Amino acid sequence: MKDIEDRMREELQALLDENPHLESTAMLDSGQVATLTIVDGVPGITLNPMPESFNYDLPDVEDMHGTPICRIYHLLKNLNLFEEENKAMAAA
Repeated sequence: MKDIEDRMREELQALLDENPHLESTAMLDSGQVATLTIVDGVPGITLNPMPESFNYDLPDVEDMHGTPICRIYHLLKNLNLFEEENKAMAAA
């Protein structure tokens, strides 16, 4: 599992290096507003519930398939899952 995580981190870094112009992007993901931020080359994800009166004109993450933003978003989500799993195993 560590090999997969390492390859994902390498791919994430390569995408960030190849796309230094990327800006923060908001999108919809499974009923949530997902914001991918990249500050000083460090990506982060914020997930917030969609308000009841939702009138934002945001793309769905699946509509962004194949874009660097979408790939970075999915890699970061998966790496966050690995991190949570590692913390849970360490606590057990």
